[in-house]
Amino acid sequence: DAPARWSVNLNDLKSRLRAMTTVELKKPDDNLIEQLFIKLFNDRQIKINDGVVKYIVKRVERDFENIQKLVELIDKESFSYKKEITVPFVASILKKNSF
Repeated sequence: DAPARWSVNLNDLKSRLRAMTTVELKKPDDNLIEQLFIKLFNDRQIKINDGVVKYIVKRVERDFENIQKLVELIDKESFSYKKEITVPFVASILKKNSF
């Protein structure tokens, strides 16, 4: 709730809260989540196909920590099994894990 709507008894504090600028933070859209995936993969020096990123975006929670863990898991699994990061590969990871 916005600070201006808080139940406050002190008049001075009420007026200060009403004078504050507030900003509403909304959930990130698909484009922002795509850019986050691309950045996190780039940080690991992994080139990722746009189709794979779009596939992942449609299937994950919009939570930064979750996204980081998924990128880390995809990186580890692809390295361990020497697999290219493809939609079927990512689908198998998502099927085994909850993201």
